[in-house]
Amino acid sequence: MLRIVSFVCLLCLMTLPLFAQEKEPLLEDKFQGELKEGWSWLRENPKGHRFADKTLEVLMEPFAGDESRNVLLRFAPDRRAGTYQIELYLETPFTFEKQFQQVGLFWMQGEKVALKFVRELIDGEMYVFPGKVPIKGNEIFMRLTVSGENVKAEFKTDAKDEYKPAFEGKLPAYEEGEKIGIQCWHGLPDKEHWVKLRHFKIFKQD
Repeated sequence: MLRIVSFVCLLCLMTLPLFAQEKEPLLEDKFQGELKEGWSWLRENPKGHRFADKTLEVLMEPFAGDESRNVLLRFAPDRRAGTYQIELYLETPFTFEKQFQQVGLFWMQGEKVALKFVRELIDGEMYVFPGKVPIKGNEIFMRLTVSGENVKAEFKTDAKDEYKPAFEGKLPAYEEGEKIGIQCWHGLPDKEHWVKLRHFKIFKQD
């Protein structure tokens, strides 16, 4: 009996660091029935977003840049104050058909895009961009790690996998009131492609 108890105690000690590494997010939204406080819509089309199937669905409309509809925004963490990770899990249960059709995370300064990290159709193939890394399947987990002007983008297609690098680069100089955006570009005018937003989190690393 003593040996069994000792083994159990040892197992607990061995697994403790794994749990200790998990941090509570500063923000977590599973998009189930309502948006957490702090979100807002830019150029909202009320008919182009809905809650269904325990998630938030956003219609991929045929607009881009400063004409894109239903840009979901919230204030970004102050990247001068430490290292932050922004994670997004989404599904695209349809076939991308139009050149540069895309969806993902956007770092915004005012209403202008300072940086984007998206799943995109380029010349008939699916990629994560920037980095232009080929990708398969309909699910994607995206992560931006931001510290000052430094940014790293990673992705995976299965929750059990490790994140893979896509690119590392620089953000423009800090501006007051920066925001994180989730948006879709270049949808088809004659087809309804609904993106499923499943999970969004922000962590502070230090």
